[in-house]
Amino acid sequence: MKKCLLILTLIIFISCDSDNDTNISPTNFEVSLSSITKNTANLSWTESTDPENGIIKYDIYLNEMSIAENIVIQNYSFENLKINTVYNGKIIAKDISDNLTEKQFSFTTLSIPCIPNVLQSNLIAFYPFSEGNILDIAYSNDLTNIDAEQTTDRGSNDNCAYLFDSFDDYLTTTNTAFLNNLSEFSISLWFNASTQGFFIHRDEGFHCPNTNGQWSLIMYDLGKPVFGHLNSVWDSTWDYTSDFNTWHHLVATYNVTNNTLSIYRNGVLGETDTGIANCGTTPTVEDIGDLIIGKFKGKLDDIAIFNTELSQSEISLLYNSEPCCE
Repeated sequence: MKKCLLILTLIIFISCDSDNDTNISPTNFEVSLSSITKNTANLSWTESTDPENGIIKYDIYLNEMSIAENIVIQNYSFENLKINTVYNGKIIAKDISDNLTEKQFSFTTLSIPCIPNVLQSNLIAFYPFSEGNILDIAYSNDLTNIDAEQTTDRGSNDNCAYLFDSFDDYLTTTNTAFLNNLSEFSISLWFNASTQGFFIHRDEGFHCPNTNGQWSLIMYDLGKPVFGHLNSVWDSTWDYTSDFNTWHHLVATYNVTNNTLSIYRNGVLGETDTGIANCGTTPTVEDIGDLIIGKFKGKLDDIAIFNTELSQSEISLLYNSEPCCE
C-alpha cells in the first residue's frame, strides 16, 4: 500500500511540474506604415505582451535580411531604400524563452516624377532644376551653384533649367561616393549650346582621349558631342551650322566589360566603341574628384545618372519624356 501511494504522489508531482513548464507565445500585434518617401519608410506596431509577464523584444527582417535584433521600442525607420521598389519583411516578437509571434508587412517606395517606371530602381541622381533648385531629388547628392542662372526649359517653363555663360559658371558637388565602383553607368541630359564646352564631368584635367577628368560628356572639335572614359565616342552627325542654339537630348552609356562606350543624340545612336585608346601611356582610373556640371555657354536641364547601361528602348523613353518642372 505504501509503495502504491509513493508512485501516485510521484505521478502527481511530475504532472504538476509539466504544467508549470508550459510557456505561451507572445500575443498577436498589428504593423502599420507611418510614413513613406522615395527612399525611406517608417513602421510602427502595437505592443505584443508576454502572458507570463516577461519582457518582449523584436527582430526585424527586410527582404529576408536581418535588419535589427532585440529592440524593445515599437517603431523602426528604414533608410537608403531604392526608389519605386516593393519591399517585404516581417517583425518577430519573442520572449525570454524564445517563443515567437511573427507579423509580415509589405510596402512600395514612392517614384520619382518624370523618370519612366522601368528606370526608377537604377536612378542614382536626378537634377530636374524645378523652380530653380539644385537638389538631387533622388538621393540628396545636392549641388552648389557657382554663378549659373535659372532660365526657361525646353517646354518654356520658367526657372526650370540652368544657364551657363562661360567656363566660370558651373554647378558642383563634392559628395560623389554614389559614383564610385560603377561597373555600368549612363548619363542623360538635355542641352542647348551656344558654343562648345563641358556639360558634365568627374574631376578636372583635359587629356587623351578627348576627356576632361575621369570621365566626361562634352563638346569638342567644332562642337561635336563626345563621351570620354579611357576611350571616346562621338556624335559625328552634329551640324555646326544648324544644331547650336536648340534643345537636344544626349545620353552616354558605359560598361566596364571591354570598356564599352556609346553616345546617343535625340534617341539615335551616334557611335559605340570598345577597348582602351592608345594614348602612349597606361591610364589609371581612380574614383576621385568632384562632379562638375556646366562650364560652357548654353543651357542644361533634366540631368539623370543611372547605375546601368541603358538600352535603346530605355533611351527612347527618356527622349520622349516631357520636361520635368514639378
